Formats: sequence, structure tokens, C-alpha cells
Amino acid sequence: MEAVEDTKKEILAGLSEQSGLAYPKAVSILGHPLHWHPHHRAGNLLDQLRAFVDRPLQNRRAVDATAHEMVKILRKRFSIPENPFFSARQIGMSCEDKGNFRALDSDGDLPSPMGDLAVPDEAASLLDAALLKAGDEFDHMMRREGLGADQVLVGDIVGFATWCFWRCPPSISDFLLELYEGTQDFPVHHTLMREGVGRVIHHSRHLKRYFSAVDARLEAEGSLTSPELSALGRVLGGCAEAAELLPKRTADLILQETITGLANENALHRNQAYKKKFKTALLMLAALLRHRQARPTFLDPEGSVAARHLLEILRSAENRNQLFGLGEEKAGQRAVGQQRASHLAAARRFAGNAGIAGKLVEFIHEKGSDPNLIRKIEAMEE
Repeated sequence: MEAVEDTKKEILAGLSEQSGLAYPKAVSILGHPLHWHPHHRAGNLLDQLRAFVDRPLQNRRAVDATAHEMVKILRKRFSIPENPFFSARQIGMSCEDKGNFRALDSDGDLPSPMGDLAVPDEAASLLDAALLKAGDEFDHMMRREGLGADQVLVGDIVGFATWCFWRCPPSISDFLLELYEGTQDFPVHHTLMREGVGRVIHHSRHLKRYFSAVDARLEAEGSLTSPELSALGRVLGGCAEAAELLPKRTADLILQETITGLANENALHRNQAYKKKFKTALLMLAALLRHRQARPTFLDPEGSVAARHLLEILRSAENRNQLFGLGEEKAGQRAVGQQRASHLAAARRFAGNAGIAGKLVEFIHEKGSDPNLIRKIEAMEE
């Protein structure tokens, strides 16, 4: 056993001495402090948290409609991303940050200051109080009513809690994992269940169970749904420990699923290809490369037929995106008004896709140059 570990260390040391990286690092996806500005167009988030904390959700077994509406507002505020560049202008401010950001980082941390914008000091304690209340209300409902609990209210509480990522109350994290494993029974919407579990789990005890459930689903159904793939990519790409805990067989099954998804994208017409499913597949591949921490020879082009096949698919995707981008750019030069803007936006999207595909080829050859590639993929246009 010691000899195996020594060999693994030697290979990893060799990889680190090469001119490039063998895998990107695990990263959280950044939130933005603009969400916490008191004059935000959707309201003062601190006031909304206070209102939820101060009002009971249920009164004598009846759901308080006003309190439930507050949960819905919080679910919406924490789940919907926004572009600060445009949102700031709606409240008379200037912000040069472009892209889509949520109210929290994807590990549950409050966003760091950006320029003159910063999260208020009391935000952490108010958010913790709101999540403590959400967890208590959830526990109380499930103990008292079980399957008879208000499904919409449960969904809204779970939705709010899971969009707080790793801050999610433990009982709700356990509930979602049990639903995904099939050991719990409650009619939560399938997308919330599949994506929600990927937003909240990060402890090793949960990761091992999660990967076992993923393996069982792949064995039973032969594939994963788009929400499952998105959640799995989030877990592998955002939790540093996940790559080492991922079982070999599960990694190989996920890899085959990812290769199939990328190949399918290459067969689509320009108007349908390389959008959300392509982004999900690229994110999964970047996250899977982190499995090299545990298996340094994973996806080695010299010893893996799958790796060589994947390289062909990625190069084809890179070339097609470059060609599509040039086509959209030429169409934009001939068009005017909104049509011109639409063509040029598509040209940028295709160019960005091609660039990411090329970077992944470099990583597979252990010549990666961008340790934050996972964050770049998350920021891709769809």
C-alpha cells in the first residue's frame, strides 16, 4: 500500500514540475455585494430577512400567507443572478462589474467588497437567523405533518435554504440527500431536489453517500438528467475534497456520459448547438479533471482510448465554434439594429466556447494555464 501511495506522489510531483497544469483548482463562484445595497431595485435584502425572522410561518397549523410570501421573496432574491453593470444604473449608481452574480458566493460566504460596494456588517447575523428559523420551521412541519405538510411551503423553504449553499440548515441538507438516495419520500419538485442537493453538500460523509447514489442512478438508468449533471459539476468543481472521494467506477461512468453529451452537441445545427447543455458538459469535464488528484493517470491520452476520443470531440467543438463565430460576425456586419446586436452576441458566445474547449485540450495534455477555468466556464454565456 505504501508503495502505491509513493508512486502516486511521484506522479503528482512530476505533473507539478511540468510547464502546465494537470487540472484546474476547485473554486467558489463569486456573488456580488450589489444585492445587499439598501436601495436595490428588488428591495432592501436586510429588511426582507428581518421581516421573515420576525413573523411566524404557521399559526395554529395554518400557514401565515404573509410569512409565506416573505419566504418566496427570499427564495427569489437568493436564487436569481443579476448583472451589476446594468442593475447599478437602475438605482443611479455606476458599477463596471459585468456578468451574472448572486447574493452569495457558491460556498455560502457573503461576497467580498467590490469597488465602493460592500455587504453591510449585520448581514451575516441576519442571514444566520433567517436560516435558523427556516430550519426550525421545516423540522417542525415535517415532524408534525410528514407527507401532509404544505408542499408549496416546503418547496419554498428548501429553495431559499439551498440557494444559501453551504449555509443550508443540516436537516434540509440531509432531507435532500435522502430524497436523492430514495430513502426519503416527499413530493419535492425533481429539479429542486436534483440541483438543490448539489448546492448544499460538501462534507465528506455526504459526498460519499452522494457519489454512491449517482453511481446507482447511472447503473439503473444509464444516464443522468441535465439538473443532475449540473449539480454534479458544481460539487466536483467547487468542493476540493470531492475529487479525491469520487470512486473510480463512478468517475468513469460520468466521463462516458460527458463524452456522449459533447458528441451530441457536435451533431446539432448552429442555432441549437453549444448552449446550456454544452456549458454543463464543459463544466463537468473541467471538474472531472480534478479526479487526477486521486488518479494521476486519469484521462491520460497515451494510455486511454476514452481520452483520445474526447480530444477529437473537443477539437471538433473548438473548430465548429470558431467557424460558427466567424459566420455570425459576418452576418452581424451585414445586419442593422437588433439583428446586428444578436449576431454579434452569438459571435462572442461561439468565440468564448472555442476558447474554453481549447483550454480543456491543454489540461488533458497536462499543459493547462488557467487554474480558475471552472469559474470561467460558470461565467460563459448560454
